[in-house]
Amino acid sequence: MRLFLFVLALVFYFNSSIAQTWNPNGITVAGGNGAGSAPNQLNFANGICVSSSGDIYIVEETNHRVSRWSSPFVSGIVVAGGNGNGSQSNQLSYPQALFVDANQNIYVADANNHRVQKWSPPYFSGITVAGGNGAGNNANQLNYPIGVYVDLSGQLYVADYYNHRVQRWAINAVTGVTVAGGNGAGANANQLNFPRGVFVDAQQHIWISDLQNNRVQKWAPPYLTGTTVAGGNGVGANMNQLNGPTGLYVQSNGDLFIADFYNHRIQRWVAPNYQIGNVVVGGNGKGANVNQLADPASVAFDTQGNLYVCDKVNNRIQKFTQLQPSSSGNAESTMRIYPNPASHELNIENAQGAMLVLYDLSGKEKIRRFLKSEYERVNISQVANGVYIYKLMGSNLHFTGKLIKN
Repeated sequence: MRLFLFVLALVFYFNSSIAQTWNPNGITVAGGNGAGSAPNQLNFANGICVSSSGDIYIVEETNHRVSRWSSPFVSGIVVAGGNGNGSQSNQLSYPQALFVDANQNIYVADANNHRVQKWSPPYFSGITVAGGNGAGNNANQLNYPIGVYVDLSGQLYVADYYNHRVQRWAINAVTGVTVAGGNGAGANANQLNFPRGVFVDAQQHIWISDLQNNRVQKWAPPYLTGTTVAGGNGVGANMNQLNGPTGLYVQSNGDLFIADFYNHRIQRWVAPNYQIGNVVVGGNGKGANVNQLADPASVAFDTQGNLYVCDKVNNRIQKFTQLQPSSSGNAESTMRIYPNPASHELNIENAQGAMLVLYDLSGKEKIRRFLKSEYERVNISQVANGVYIYKLMGSNLHFTGKLIKN
């Protein structure tokens, strides 16, 4: 009877937790023609932005340029840099990230020049809007800026890599203000350890991929300390772990997407509890197949909800199409889960083609079962009593719930 009660609660939780899913096979929309500097090539793409019109802006580290790719995405045109490695106003030096605002201004983390450059149409040259005073930790300096974000009021946020801090620069400011970290490299709540990516939401929360701590920190005003919302459980590949988080993106509903660099996957951590991550694309080992990534560095979305990934070592940008609900639109209402206490099984109906995965709270996978038919029985007798998270993932449904076995 206790099992019966727990499953009824679980079905209710599932039906209230529908989430987006993406085709696990990516489509190459930029690059993929080997490393190089030709218009149809990329060379270590590190950052990506997708404009409202669907143009893709890509920062290329070893081409020292930003290229823009427009439909039909055969080749790109250079819109920043591309004049060799240097520090002149028309040059970049190992750029690491970019942000494109609504007016098509491009902000580039010009890492090796220790500055952020703003390039405005028609993109002849850039102007320095942060740093540019040599490598250092003074308020007017940066030390290898590696992530940038511009909020709705035009304030610029910079992940200042070797200074282990995030700096905020007001419009036309000559100095920045530390809003996260700056207390030396470390893992305490007021510290960062090589911050890589930065994102600012509408509530002015600052989300930071804290690379060497293998976690994502969320800093809320007045920015005294950060809270771990993803990872922080040591380096690893379990669902509650990260291995070199780089780019990140936060949707308006609070769901967090992370480019998990050395795990070769994109993770989503679902708001509001962020208990555990799940793989949305990649995670099939390092490689160049359509379902694989090799050191993904950045993640972005277009206005249709399609997901784009900087597939760095493969020198390509992969697009993963958002899957739409079936025409009947009722997968979640027809699916049923109910127990058979006598046999220690879960009976699942109308979830054909979905994958059932059960994790313990450390993120270790306990059961994985592909549901081949309309009626499936899943034996859970081998699982010890305790609390688990399980996910049911398919083209028409994506549910996450808590399982308590007594």
